[in-house]
Amino acid sequence: MFHRVACLLLLLFANLAHAASIELTGEEREWLRTHPAITVATYNGGWPPFERFDNETLSGLGPAYLHDVARQLGVSVIVRRYRSWEEAFEAGCRREIDVLMIVSLVPPRTPCLVFTSSYAERTPVAGGRASRT
Repeated sequence: MFHRVACLLLLLFANLAHAASIELTGEEREWLRTHPAITVATYNGGWPPFERFDNETLSGLGPAYLHDVARQLGVSVIVRRYRSWEEAFEAGCRREIDVLMIVSLVPPRTPCLVFTSSYAERTPVAGGRASRT
């Protein structure tokens, strides 16, 4: 059941921009009734602009999606801060948290996490100062 609801929450991230309303099964509604708060992990440094922790406030693309989904579901968000990405990931594997944001699907992470389709894509580039001479 945990994996099913976790997958539901994460799938909602992927479809948030297009969702007018969220339809839940009876089982999902019951899980949310007994779990009125979603615990999300963040870590020192974060990954701006997707996720960052400033002045005790979690912000960025991931948190914006999460807070909108939580509002639609009628649940609150609890932020749990870790010293590193590795500690946050390990907390997810131990089920101490419900959500890890901005996670790449790679084989070492698949045994203990449920993944959605991408809700953001990035292409890293390098930039430099333009020379006029």
